[in-house]
Amino acid sequence: MFERFDENARAVVVHAQDEAGTLGHDFMGTEHLLLGMLDPGVAPDVLTGRGVTHGPARDAVLAMMAAAGVTAASVRPDEALASIGIDVAQVRRSVEQTFGPNALRFPKPPFTARAKRVLELSLREALQLGQFLIGVEHLLLGLIAEREGMAARVLVELGVDPDDLRRSVVERISPEQIALARLGAQLNGLSAHVLRLDGEDREWATPILHQLHSQVRDAYGTATDTTQQAKRDLVEELRRLVDGAGRALQDASVTPSS
Repeated sequence: MFERFDENARAVVVHAQDEAGTLGHDFMGTEHLLLGMLDPGVAPDVLTGRGVTHGPARDAVLAMMAAAGVTAASVRPDEALASIGIDVAQVRRSVEQTFGPNALRFPKPPFTARAKRVLELSLREALQLGQFLIGVEHLLLGLIAEREGMAARVLVELGVDPDDLRRSVVERISPEQIALARLGAQLNGLSAHVLRLDGEDREWATPILHQLHSQVRDAYGTATDTTQQAKRDLVEELRRLVDGAGRALQDASVTPSS
């Protein structure tokens, strides 16, 4: 599933791991996902505009945990390693120099059942909206839909109406993003037919479709950062390219489905 997360959604999970580690928890629940979502770099304005920021949310999480008798681990794993002379920060830097950023995040506590459910609901929300990638907005919709986890209770505690929040999130998903998702689905249909080809036709068509898939994925970020007219132009250009690929496959005696 994580290969479908966009850059900001991946950042939320990384921040959530850090939140669990900072609190000394040996698990990652919906509350950690919410706190990770409220990092200044990725926090959605539908939350911050309602006064839901990291500080108040963290205080509410700690209060609820204390009331439920949830305590932090007595010794954090990184502290235990440090006590025997292992510098976790240095190990992380060395690994990331070789394998890239965030290749090693320590500790990596397991997701609770409710947190896993949020991730599943996030994927479902993205698919229902016809979108290819899972973004922060889909994670937030998953948190809202889950309803019973601590994150949902924290949002209510902070005065957020879940139904109103859901409407606001959905309204902010642009038509261009939905159009890009439909192009992705159209490409999936073309790719399914290409996989059934043999010989030169398959060899010719595969790299073309791979390139178009890459362009559509890259366009998600561009469609977020550009002007409205530029977004429309971008989507229209990609639509012409995808339609052209479909016609080319038809000319090669392939009958793709969209």
